[in-house]
Amino acid sequence: MLQSTVLLCKNQFKAADLRLTRVLLCGPGAALPGLDAALTRTLGVPVARFDPTEGYLVGEAEVPSGRGPDFAAAAGLALMATLPDAYRLEILTDKQRKARRFRTRTIWVVLAALSVCMLLATGLRAAFGVYIKPMEQEFGWTRADMSGPAALSLLLLGAALIVSIPLGAWWLYRQVKARDRAHPAVTGRPTDRRAELESRAVIDAAGRCGWCGSASLHKDEFGFPVTPLAYHRAEIDAML
Repeated sequence: MLQSTVLLCKNQFKAADLRLTRVLLCGPGAALPGLDAALTRTLGVPVARFDPTEGYLVGEAEVPSGRGPDFAAAAGLALMATLPDAYRLEILTDKQRKARRFRTRTIWVVLAALSVCMLLATGLRAAFGVYIKPMEQEFGWTRADMSGPAALSLLLLGAALIVSIPLGAWWLYRQVKARDRAHPAVTGRPTDRRAELESRAVIDAAGRCGWCGSASLHKDEFGFPVTPLAYHRAEIDAML
């Protein structure tokens, strides 16, 4: 999986010289005995446990021995809010990347080009009367000969507006629906209740489970460490 992640990053960032030189373990699973040594032998690179609380605890704050890697995600989110040069890394498919580029960049170029074309078309149509007499003298056309194409142009303009306005509204509706599906709003009593219950199934500052108060590491049926939320998922679902 690590090699696949490195390969994906190579393709995303066009960095052919990207190499895996070191692995840092964090989270509850980092406490598995012998995991760092086994990964070192398998990957051929140094593997060590990462403790984000080391050197950052102040005052009377303390973390139970060996539980520092559990706070990696919380420490990373806190640092992102304080570091001015912090950035977010997103791994997107080509389709998602092109869609985002179109919504944030290309669409404005298209709108600018359409605006210029509309201004030019409006100016040419408004200045048509200036060229009536010169065209009559040059080509021998009558006023009736030129009024037909002028009326046809206005008719086509009206038809284009009738078609383009519903198409634009339909496109805008699809964009809004796609955004809502990607970022659903958190509303409704059941969702609020679930968020409240799930917020309790975390490891508190004392290293205990906020749901059951246990200080021991939760494990699944296979003996692997799991988060308090995953361990108490069935209980939370039953309460809803």
